[in-house]
Amino acid sequence: MISDKLLVNEILKLDSRKNIDKLRLTMYGLLTSLILSKDLFPHNPDLRPFIDSIGLNYLKDYLFKNRTALLAKVSREIENMNDEQLKNLTIKLKTLFKGEVKTNNNNSDLNDIISRFSR
Repeated sequence: MISDKLLVNEILKLDSRKNIDKLRLTMYGLLTSLILSKDLFPHNPDLRPFIDSIGLNYLKDYLFKNRTALLAKVSREIENMNDEQLKNLTIKLKTLFKGEVKTNNNNSDLNDIISRFSR
């Protein structure tokens, strides 16, 4: 299992200026790991604010009952995004997680992320 701190660091390293296909592949992996993370999102309804904040607020409620169904839909949405939409998604993710990784060694940064998206 990938640590949540590593995921956040990878999100912050995203560069929307790189090859768009490489960016799309990276986005598949990062969003898959985020959606399936029980540490960041302990309950399926906890995913709704996160998905809404990255601009996919039009997804139907039934998708949030099953992580794999949600993941399939999000993957399809990423596949259908044009270059500009994918760059906007990258910016939204970076903005969302910017400042979440702190220099201290305690677990408060992870707790901040969890509390930000929990009910």
